[in-house]
Amino acid sequence: MSKTAYQLEVKPDGRVQLPLELRKQLQLQSGSQLVVRVRDAGHAELITTSALAAELRGSLEASGPSLVDELIDDRRQEVQREQL
Repeated sequence: MSKTAYQLEVKPDGRVQLPLELRKQLQLQSGSQLVVRVRDAGHAELITTSALAAELRGSLEASGPSLVDELIDDRRQEVQREQL
């Protein structure tokens, strides 16, 4: 079972080393990109860019009807009006 919390130390130059277990769990390699979200005072969240992209895609899909579908419908209605 993998850990869900890790204690990290900020070095004098601002660097933080992620434990090997965490890097493996998140499938991180040298050069991997991460985003830190500051939630509120004393709380931050570390997220991989691929997880963030998937989250954003999901939020866009759930935001309502597709603009592409709306444009196609508009064009079909135009064609029908032109045929009358």
